[in-house]
Amino acid sequence: MLLIAVLTYILKAQQMVDGMKSTGFAINYRRGIVARGLPGWILDMICKIGGPQLYCYKTVLIISTVGYILYLFVIWQLAVRFIRAADGSGYAKAAVMFIAPLFIEMFITPENYGRTDMYLLMISVAAGYSVIKDRGMILCVICPVIGILIHEGYVFDYYLIILTIPHMT
Repeated sequence: MLLIAVLTYILKAQQMVDGMKSTGFAINYRRGIVARGLPGWILDMICKIGGPQLYCYKTVLIISTVGYILYLFVIWQLAVRFIRAADGSGYAKAAVMFIAPLFIEMFITPENYGRTDMYLLMISVAAGYSVIKDRGMILCVICPVIGILIHEGYVFDYYLIILTIPHMT
């Protein structure tokens, strides 16, 4: 699955982050707390360390690419843990083989590449995993705050994942 994802990425690596998605990196906290300001603040910190020449579209593309590779790793880890929890069941493997490509292809299309949703999904997975393993329950508080700083829609789209996990375990 990971090999297919990497090959898909290599084949589509020439595509650029859509201009609509890259504008989110222009919003930052210079004038106070604003919705969707965390990605722009991170880019601003990178530019303060590396110089103003980094405040460009190519840096946004690199951040999005690194984020996508991290997202692939998280989805891969989630699939491995799901199969292990099902004791290597053939049904679990089939489910992963059917569902995983949907998560992989979702953020590599030209319309969705560079969206902050992949970060929000990773945040929810981290907090959800901490609930399942009864470790780091503070992540259930910290992760939503970070998610809301990235996108105010986090509460409606992804926070419900964390809230439903205790009822399913």
